[in-house]
Amino acid sequence: MVDVEVKRDRVVLRYKGKKWDWIIEPRYWRNTLVWTCALLVFPAVSYFVSPGLINTMVSANIYAAIAIPLSLMTVGTGRINFGPNFYVGIGGYTAALLSIHLGWGPLLTLPFAIIFSVFAAIVFSPLVIVARGLYYVLLTLLLPLVFLKVTFIYTGIFKGDVGLFGVDLLFHFDNVRINFIAAAYISAAIMLL
Repeated sequence: MVDVEVKRDRVVLRYKGKKWDWIIEPRYWRNTLVWTCALLVFPAVSYFVSPGLINTMVSANIYAAIAIPLSLMTVGTGRINFGPNFYVGIGGYTAALLSIHLGWGPLLTLPFAIIFSVFAAIVFSPLVIVARGLYYVLLTLLLPLVFLKVTFIYTGIFKGDVGLFGVDLLFHFDNVRINFIAAAYISAAIMLL
């Protein structure tokens, strides 16, 4: 039998000798709720005030999605790793090239982007993980730079100097602003998870 106790500042559950408690006092949740509401209201307000801010918010969420795990890994292991940029680049180029040359949409290219990124991680991570200290940092920094150079050398395929054009959109609404606001809410939902 589950025993539930509701106290002034917390909810306590007891089941088979184990205890779980959740803090429900408002002072602990106030900032979280305020910033969550701000994150959810910001795209709608930006739609009317300055639509360019929506694109900035999506870019900031992407950078945060890369930076947060990287900082947690750096603090947890004590090793600075620049390699995730390489794997994000591999996945991005995989999705873009499949979209351009095969005409696939984002939902079809996403699994292949993940598979190619994991494959690159399986191939290159053993080469880097044996290094220690500064050599580890330099090797992880070298991977994205070599990939960048490859995109410039094989510019016929990767268009490293001008960028890829013709990538299929995530949404096909008539108004471009609505595409941006939908992408903003998807990126906000991902960041809230």
